Amino acid sequence: MTDRISQIASHLNYPKGLLAGQVAIITGSGQGIGAETARLFANEGAKAASFGNGKIHHIVNNAGYTWDGVIHKMSDAQWDTILALHSTAPFRLVRAAAPYFRVKDGENRCVVNISSTSGVHGNAGQANYAMAKAGVTGLTKTIAKEWACAATPWRSGTSRRG
Repeated sequence: MTDRISQIASHLNYPKGLLAGQVAIITGSGQGIGAETARLFANEGAKAASFGNGKIHHIVNNAGYTWDGVIHKMSDAQWDTILALHSTAPFRLVRAAAPYFRVKDGENRCVVNISSTSGVHGNAGQANYAMAKAGVTGLTKTIAKEWACAATPWRSGTSRRG
């Protein structure tokens, strides 16, 4: 998948350096979609959060994995782990970053929470994952409503992967 993203991105014709000087936090950037997202952000001039200038412009909540099991056999550990990773962690990161996102300085801000079609339609053996991803979709919509007037220009969104 990441090879396909690179291939598509290399053919896009748009101004380069769109994120120059901006600071991004991308969770799960060690591999896969997160790693490719981090590479694309860096190619557009974004800085890693550790090199920030006291500002945060973008959060991409991408970290995650599945720990499947049918409902009647799912352990509390499976349930708790997936909910903590896919719902609680994005909430806590966004909450901690709120002061950086609610400032009125005219700079763009964006939160992207990676969700899944499982959060909308469910999926056999993934009650924990479906619940967590439905929660992250609701969180994203809530952030958009709560922060719409706090900082301009402002964007939030969810990306659903299958």
